[in-house]
Amino acid sequence: MRTLGIPTGALAWRSSLHANSFYLMATNVENAAFGFMFWTAAARLYEAKEVGLAAAAVSAVGLLGMLAKLGLDQAMVRFVPRTDNPRGSSTRRSPSERRPRCCWVWVSSRVWASGRRRCCRFGGNR
Repeated sequence: MRTLGIPTGALAWRSSLHANSFYLMATNVENAAFGFMFWTAAARLYEAKEVGLAAAAVSAVGLLGMLAKLGLDQAMVRFVPRTDNPRGSSTRRSPSERRPRCCWVWVSSRVWASGRRRCCRFGGNR
Protein backbone atom coordinates (compact mmCIF):
# COMPACT_ATOMS: atom_id res chain seq x y z
CA MET A 1 0.00 0.00 0.00
CA ARG A 2 1.34 3.42 -0.97
CA THR A 3 -0.02 6.80 -0.08
CA LEU A 4 1.30 9.98 -1.66
CA GLY A 5 4.35 8.12 -2.96
CA ILE A 6 5.58 7.28 0.54
CA PRO A 7 6.10 3.56 1.19
CA THR A 8 4.34 2.22 4.27
CA GLY A 9 4.46 -1.05 6.17
CA ALA A 10 6.67 -3.78 4.76
CA LEU A 11 7.53 -1.72 1.68
CA ALA A 12 9.27 0.87 3.85
CA TRP A 13 11.86 -1.66 5.02
CA ARG A 14 12.84 -2.42 1.44
CA SER A 15 14.02 1.16 1.10
CA SER A 16 17.64 1.51 2.17
CA LEU A 17 16.90 5.03 3.40
CA HIS A 18 14.32 3.81 5.89
CA ALA A 19 16.40 0.83 7.01
CA ASN A 20 19.56 2.90 7.46
CA SER A 21 17.72 5.64 9.36
CA PHE A 22 16.31 2.99 11.70
CA TYR A 23 19.80 1.57 12.26
CA LEU A 24 21.15 5.06 13.04
CA MET A 25 18.39 5.63 15.60
CA ALA A 26 18.98 2.19 17.13
CA THR A 27 22.69 2.96 17.40
CA ASN A 28 21.95 6.18 19.29
CA VAL A 29 19.68 4.32 21.73
CA GLU A 30 22.33 1.62 22.20
CA ASN A 31 25.07 4.19 22.85
CA ALA A 32 22.88 5.92 25.42
CA ALA A 33 22.18 2.62 27.18
CA PHE A 34 25.85 1.62 27.26
CA GLY A 35 26.82 5.09 28.50
CA PHE A 36 24.26 4.86 31.28
CA MET A 37 25.57 1.42 32.30
CA PHE A 38 29.17 2.67 32.19
CA TRP A 39 28.54 5.70 34.38
CA THR A 40 26.45 3.61 36.78
CA ALA A 41 29.32 1.13 37.16
CA ALA A 42 31.84 3.97 37.50
CA ALA A 43 29.75 5.61 40.23
CA ARG A 44 29.62 2.35 42.19
CA LEU A 45 33.31 1.48 41.78
CA TYR A 46 35.02 4.87 42.20
CA GLU A 47 34.74 7.88 44.47
CA ALA A 48 32.49 10.78 43.54
CA LYS A 49 35.45 13.12 42.97
CA GLU A 50 37.06 10.74 40.43
CA VAL A 51 33.77 10.17 38.59
CA GLY A 52 33.17 13.92 38.48
CA LEU A 53 36.63 14.57 37.04
CA ALA A 54 36.16 11.86 34.44
CA ALA A 55 32.72 13.19 33.47
CA ALA A 56 34.13 16.69 33.12
CA ALA A 57 37.01 15.40 30.99
CA VAL A 58 34.65 13.45 28.70
CA SER A 59 32.39 16.49 28.31
CA ALA A 60 35.34 18.78 27.57
CA VAL A 61 36.69 16.42 24.92
CA GLY A 62 33.23 16.17 23.36
CA LEU A 63 32.97 19.95 23.23
CA LEU A 64 36.43 20.25 21.67
CA GLY A 65 35.48 17.63 19.08
CA MET A 66 32.30 19.49 18.18
CA LEU A 67 34.19 22.77 17.87
CA ALA A 68 36.94 21.15 15.82
CA LYS A 69 34.58 19.76 13.20
CA LEU A 70 32.42 22.92 13.09
CA GLY A 71 31.09 22.68 9.53
CA LEU A 72 33.63 20.16 8.26
CA ASP A 73 31.03 17.47 7.59
CA GLN A 74 28.91 19.84 5.49
CA ALA A 75 32.01 21.07 3.66
CA MET A 76 32.97 17.50 2.80
CA VAL A 77 29.51 16.83 1.37
CA ARG A 78 29.67 20.00 -0.70
CA PHE A 79 33.27 20.09 -1.94
CA VAL A 80 34.56 16.50 -2.19
CA PRO A 81 32.32 15.46 -5.11
CA ARG A 82 33.55 18.47 -7.10
CA THR A 83 37.25 17.75 -6.84
CA ASP A 84 39.47 18.42 -9.86
CA ASN A 85 41.68 15.43 -9.10
CA PRO A 86 42.08 13.45 -12.38
CA ARG A 87 42.29 10.15 -10.45
CA GLY A 88 38.86 10.73 -8.95
CA SER A 89 37.99 11.70 -5.44
CA SER A 90 40.86 12.37 -3.08
CA THR A 91 39.09 10.26 -0.45
CA ARG A 92 39.35 7.07 -2.53
CA ARG A 93 42.68 5.49 -1.75
CA SER A 94 43.87 1.95 -2.14
CA PRO A 95 44.66 -0.09 0.99
CA SER A 96 48.38 0.14 0.21
CA GLU A 97 48.11 3.95 0.34
CA ARG A 98 46.10 3.95 3.59
CA ARG A 99 48.12 1.36 5.52
CA PRO A 100 51.21 3.52 6.31
CA ARG A 101 49.05 6.35 7.65
CA CYS A 102 46.99 3.99 9.79
CA CYS A 103 50.15 2.39 11.19
CA TRP A 104 51.64 5.81 11.94
CA VAL A 105 48.50 6.95 13.77
CA TRP A 106 48.32 3.70 15.76
CA VAL A 107 52.01 3.76 16.78
CA SER A 108 51.96 7.45 17.71
CA SER A 109 48.81 7.00 19.81
CA ARG A 110 50.40 4.06 21.67
CA VAL A 111 53.56 6.08 22.34
CA TRP A 112 51.51 9.04 23.57
CA ALA A 113 49.34 6.82 25.79
CA SER A 114 52.33 5.05 27.35
CA GLY A 115 53.98 8.39 28.10
CA ARG A 116 50.79 9.70 29.70
CA ARG A 117 50.54 6.64 31.94
CA ARG A 118 54.06 7.08 33.25
CA CYS A 119 54.01 10.81 33.97
CA CYS A 120 50.41 11.61 34.90
CA ARG A 121 48.41 9.22 37.03
CA PHE A 122 44.68 9.95 36.91
CA GLY A 123 43.46 11.10 40.28
CA GLY A 124 46.83 10.64 41.99
CA ASN A 125 49.78 12.79 42.97
CA ARG A 126 52.02 14.05 40.18
